[in-house]
Amino acid sequence: MTRLLFLFPACLLITGLSCDFINPPEDIPSYLYIQDFHYQPNPFVPDNTHTSNITHAYVFIGNESMGLFALPALVPVFQKGELPVIVDPVIPENGLYTNLKINPFYQRFTSTVQLEPAAIDTLQPVTSYLEKVHIAFLEDFEGSTVFFSDDRDGNDSTKMVISQDMPREGNASGYILLTTEHALIDVGTPTDQLFDLKDQNIVYLEADYKSEAEVLFGLIGFDATGPVGSSYEFGILPKDEWNKIYFNLTDQVRASNFNQYQIAITAGLPSGKSEAKIYLDNIKLIYY
Repeated sequence: MTRLLFLFPACLLITGLSCDFINPPEDIPSYLYIQDFHYQPNPFVPDNTHTSNITHAYVFIGNESMGLFALPALVPVFQKGELPVIVDPVIPENGLYTNLKINPFYQRFTSTVQLEPAAIDTLQPVTSYLEKVHIAFLEDFEGSTVFFSDDRDGNDSTKMVISQDMPREGNASGYILLTTEHALIDVGTPTDQLFDLKDQNIVYLEADYKSEAEVLFGLIGFDATGPVGSSYEFGILPKDEWNKIYFNLTDQVRASNFNQYQIAITAGLPSGKSEAKIYLDNIKLIYY
């Protein structure tokens, strides 16, 4: 005969005792609410713009990496007490949310928080350019002339002009109007103000935009004889609201290896449209 033996914990046989090993006490997390990054100009870097597009953050609390979070974020934390916090600003590099990268030109944010179980602490991260950042040019369209003055398409009727109708910030933005009569534009920075980029560690081009057409941004390579090569690897898609994009030109510069560069912008009228308006602001070429 088979005998069945049932063992009951003593805590079930004694009235008033509970089985903690069956229902152990839960570890109650603390919470850190991280707001969107606030970008502010670095007084040691000649920049008067305030726009950014920091969509995510890598978060470190105490000695733990908490991971990547879309901002704003509520981060559960099982550490307690006063702890150091690091928040790295992450951007969709080249406009791609499949290519989220820590912006190498922005300072990481550091702070200290006091974490208590079930409580929510709020953090407002702030960032600026690193002091070593060099701004090769900034076109914010607040002056009397447009920096993109080289008429590469040979059509005087297609140009970038200053408009006060739709500024991203400040008083004006750059404006391009494409029509069926003038359906293509190709403009560049002045050929007498070329940029030495090939020996730089990291090179970015930033731009704010609101556009009814696709726009391509290009590098025009120069040697001692003049322009010898061009590459329009990056661009923007039409967007109804203002947005900011960060193009990483580093690999493109290293692969082309020209002596100097011009920055160019080209766009064409979309099929089926009689006109398209393009607004640009805060175009910056930066490196270190």
